[in-house]
Amino acid sequence: MLRFQWLVLFCACVSTALAQSCQQSQINQDLSNGFIVTYAPDCSYKTVQNAVNGQSYVVYNTTRPNISSNSTFVDTALISSIGLRNANVAYAYLEMLGLDNQIIYSDDLSTITSNCTSSLLSSNSTPSIVFSISTDAFAGANSSVPVVTIPLNQDTRTPIQDASLLMYLSYFFNLESTAYSAYEVNIKGIYQCNKENLQNAGAKTIAVTNYINNAWNLETNTTYFSTLIKDAGMTPFTGALSSLHEANFVLDVSSPQMFPNGFTDWLSALQQFDSQINVFNLQKNVYKTDRLVNSLGYPDSVNRGPARPDLMLQDVIHMVYPTYNSAYQWTWIRNYAKGDSSVQTKSNYPSCNAVNQFTQCPSGAFTPGGSTSPDTSAGAGGLSTGAKVGIAVGVIVGVVGIAVAGIFLYRRKKHQVDPPRTFYKMEDLQ
Repeated sequence: MLRFQWLVLFCACVSTALAQSCQQSQINQDLSNGFIVTYAPDCSYKTVQNAVNGQSYVVYNTTRPNISSNSTFVDTALISSIGLRNANVAYAYLEMLGLDNQIIYSDDLSTITSNCTSSLLSSNSTPSIVFSISTDAFAGANSSVPVVTIPLNQDTRTPIQDASLLMYLSYFFNLESTAYSAYEVNIKGIYQCNKENLQNAGAKTIAVTNYINNAWNLETNTTYFSTLIKDAGMTPFTGALSSLHEANFVLDVSSPQMFPNGFTDWLSALQQFDSQINVFNLQKNVYKTDRLVNSLGYPDSVNRGPARPDLMLQDVIHMVYPTYNSAYQWTWIRNYAKGDSSVQTKSNYPSCNAVNQFTQCPSGAFTPGGSTSPDTSAGAGGLSTGAKVGIAVGVIVGVVGIAVAGIFLYRRKKHQVDPPRTFYKMEDLQ
């Protein structure tokens, strides 16, 4: 009877473990990321919902679930190639998942910045799944290709929320574990570590400018840039364009095509709003996010920046405090006022098997005038709270498992019948 009870308990534990194995993290239910996912009790399928537009997708493998749903059904067994429609920003996420060689379609090849593209990539191919920002049917040779919308809006999302889209895309390829490790432990952990190091560094004001359609926009107060600047330990510039010269640093995100003659054109466009443009010439404090571009001059930061906020944050910190992690080199930012030139992804893009490599986070709080060094003992730069909780839960489960096994062995030993023993009188031994 006792053995039967332990067998029931063991099976229950295994069933619980299997039910939880397909639920990779609490991020699944965080609506602020713009999506949620729920798994069937037996993990045979999952429902992924784009919370921004309400579109949902039932993702399964081979055997279609016998459920009634208005969702788009996606069979992962049929996915062998990927298409991007108005969504080249998804390339960086898919690349981190090791799927870049499956991307065969893009409706705008001029804005692809990766140097790891498939030889089959074209604007005429027919993929087996399409990622898009719109719900329109794919207009290729096969109109039944499932179209999956991406909850992207950089202005209203924080840098970490943008990075979480790695999880969203992973659900359609059953790569949750790969995505979770890259997102939670590395990207988010390194980002948080650098953020904590800079909180008391002494805030400098940073303005973010964007010149588009012959008009200036201050992007500093968008959710993305406001959060990025604050997380770097700085203060977003809240003044008017006429007082832009009062900002300690200016980060321009305008398209490079807006200023054919570089910084001179930038000053000329600004002069009608801020009469003290000589300040920018003297302080050399104007930077751009187009250090890394493709052969047509399209900035890699537009595509890869949302997927790697850990690098974008370190770029901003390096702009203000170059002595913080002095070994770090800019990924996307360059000094525009000093005339630093852009470089092409063809020669400076990470090697195709190194896009998932992460920089180390310096140890300890940073003080201007001092220095910090990479923490070689922390590996990826320290774990985030979620990762630490995960480890703690794992340890607790392990301890409980050992305790249960110990009790089981003790009770088993207790109920065993000792074998017969032979006793001798003391005088018999003489």
